[in-house]
Amino acid sequence: MALPYSLTKTGIILGILVFLIASFCVYWTTQLLVEVAFNEKIIDYSELIEKLYGRKHKITYDVINLLVNFGSIVVYQQISIFTLH
Repeated sequence: MALPYSLTKTGIILGILVFLIASFCVYWTTQLLVEVAFNEKIIDYSELIEKLYGRKHKITYDVINLLVNFGSIVVYQQISIFTLH
């Protein structure tokens, strides 16, 4: 829903250019994460955060991840309840 709206506001050419730049940034940062994880022999994102930023940031990530997943479950349940009635 946001992509068509942003394309109408920026125009087709600029919108596609921004989309391609953002796609490249996502690809590049993902490649960096994979490379660091491979070099450090880490297979878990949480462990990677601990290796790069320390235990405090790992715990913060784990709590945020838990809250996001819990929130997703709650939203899914609410959508299910409202669509059944």
